Amino acid sequence: MIPQIGQLLSIEMIRDGGSLAMSFITKGTEFWLFFGVRFNNDNSERLGYCEPVIVNRLIGTQTQVSWASALSLLTSAHQFVENVEDKNWLIVMESVAKSEGKLPAKVERFIGPWSSL
Repeated sequence: MIPQIGQLLSIEMIRDGGSLAMSFITKGTEFWLFFGVRFNNDNSERLGYCEPVIVNRLIGTQTQVSWASALSLLTSAHQFVENVEDKNWLIVMESVAKSEGKLPAKVERFIGPWSSL
């Protein structure tokens, strides 16, 4: 079962090189919707994203979910977004989910300095 959002904490690119995460709370437990970044062999180029997982931060479990389920959860997050940066990252995550893991235009393919959305 996919948890429903009770409170949105943040939506961001993780500093591991480009993974994307939406963190939220449901019934007192923190969860992440997580898209792990995929790299080429020498880790210099982002290729796209791994299948989405829901991470239960309290007990450390991960559950793989479909791209359609991830997109549904992301769509439900719009009502909770309170700042522009989270909104921008939400749009990026939705783009990834709609394309089933393809690298969106707003994420640089090659690793190097990049700016915030």
